[in-house]
Amino acid sequence: MWVIKDLYHCKSSINYLTDESTLENLWVGVWPKALPLNEDYHPKVFNDINEAKRYLKEIKRQSAHDWAENSHIHKMYGYSKYEWDLYDYQPAKQLTNEN
Repeated sequence: MWVIKDLYHCKSSINYLTDESTLENLWVGVWPKALPLNEDYHPKVFNDINEAKRYLKEIKRQSAHDWAENSHIHKMYGYSKYEWDLYDYQPAKQLTNEN
């Protein structure tokens, strides 16, 4: 199983696709790195790698567009360029010690 996350855009939190996301309407959640994951963490979990890659391609496209238009604002607040990627998802591990 896989999830899509950006671990590097913000130094203090991770961005992830939420379980409410569809390919036409992506929802990004933010989770503070300092907090352990709990039942409030709801990433979109993919069982099919090809479906995950389609979502990854779309979030990368949208993020590149956002960065092109708003990089000056992101940089002003100390954010780095988006780095979305696929990560292995293991529910028990994710909820105990992913940081």
